[in-house]
Amino acid sequence: MRDKKIESIRTALEKKIIKKEGCWGWKGFLDKDGYGRVTSSYTKEFKVQTSHRASWFLNFGEIPKDKIVRHICNNRECTNPEHLKLGTLSENSQDMMRSKRQAMGTKNGNSKLTEEDVKFIKKMIAKGKPYPLIAELFDVHRDAISNISRGITWKHVE
Repeated sequence: MRDKKIESIRTALEKKIIKKEGCWGWKGFLDKDGYGRVTSSYTKEFKVQTSHRASWFLNFGEIPKDKIVRHICNNRECTNPEHLKLGTLSENSQDMMRSKRQAMGTKNGNSKLTEEDVKFIKKMIAKGKPYPLIAELFDVHRDAISNISRGITWKHVE
């Protein structure tokens, strides 16, 4: 019975994969985060609802509970097993930071400032304007200004 379940997942996955050189394309549904989704009556049972997890499972076996399947190619749609690697959430976050895939600046939905605001703020800081005054002008907490000044946030803005 297990073999029949696994074969059902393989069939569902292979219907949507576009095998080619490098990253394999995906012609199926993409979730809100850009990951391919696999539909089989057994994907939940094996915890392989995303296409890359299903690919890992079919090529290498079970995914340990404390591990995730990472894309070393940084392409969320890719299901090429050669582009997948087991790791931790922490390792995945480090990958994201190294490859600059995290939402920065105005692409971060929580941002109150724009890149232009930050350029102006950095000029004000360089001229010695007090953080509380700058913060009030831009309706942010003075810690936000301090973080900009220390290069903790908005590092990508010159």
